[in-house]
Amino acid sequence: MPIPTYGAILGTFIGTPHSVPGNTTEYTSPFRADHFSGTEMDVRWRANRAGTLRNLMIEAVGTQPIDGDLVIILRTNLQTDTDIVVTIPAGTSSVTGVVFNETEEEVQISTGEDVTYKVINESADPSIGIRVIYNGFDQPIPAP
Repeated sequence: MPIPTYGAILGTFIGTPHSVPGNTTEYTSPFRADHFSGTEMDVRWRANRAGTLRNLMIEAVGTQPIDGDLVIILRTNLQTDTDIVVTIPAGTSSVTGVVFNETEEEVQISTGEDVTYKVINESADPSIGIRVIYNGFDQPIPAP
C-alpha cells in the first residue's frame, strides 16, 4: 500500500519582476521574495522534512534577448543540479506574463537538505523579468 502524502507549494513571489544581468548566474530559493544573490549560501532554504520535489514553474514578463536562453535549475545541497530544469528560450516575449514549466522530473530530498533555484542568463543583456518561481513538494503524512 502506498504511503499517504500531502502536497505543498514552495516558491517565491517577486513583487517587481527581476531581470538577471547579462552573462550572470544568480540564486534564490523558496520563501525569498525579491532576494537574488550571486552566492547560493545567502538564499538557501532548508527542508524541515523529507519529501519529493516536482513541477517547477516560472512566470515571466518582458522579453528574453535573442542571443541567449534563461535557464532555471532546481538545486539541492548547495551544489547539486537536479534534472528539474526550465528553459525560457531566447527571443521569448510576453507583455502580460507567460508560464513555463517542467512537470516530468522529480527528486527525493531528506530532512535538512538545502533547496535553491539557480538562474542562468546566457544572454549578454538583462533577462526577461521573473515574477514567480514555484514547485511542488509532496511529503509523507506523519504517523499518528
